[in-house]
Amino acid sequence: MSISEQIEIFWNASCVLAPHGAGLANIMFCQKGASIGEVHYAETVYNDHYWMLAQQFDLHHSHLGAQKIDLLNGEYDLEANLGDIESWLKANPPIANN
Repeated sequence: MSISEQIEIFWNASCVLAPHGAGLANIMFCQKGASIGEVHYAETVYNDHYWMLAQQFDLHHSHLGAQKIDLLNGEYDLEANLGDIESWLKANPPIANN
């Protein structure tokens, strides 16, 4: 995606639920008040980079723990519980876009 396409997607998002990683830097393009859910595996010690970014742009940041699934070659994936996702969405209702 082009940078302008990425900006448009995040500008129009009232909720963003995404795994910890560089893609979350795009939250700087969200409208004020958007809810940001950073998914990470529950056993990890997470850093606060995206929380600090969210604070700078007046966004609501929270964490959602997920199960770590080990893959080949030392890589891993995340598996979130659907009930946890539903609870997160109820606790972080969409904002009205301007």
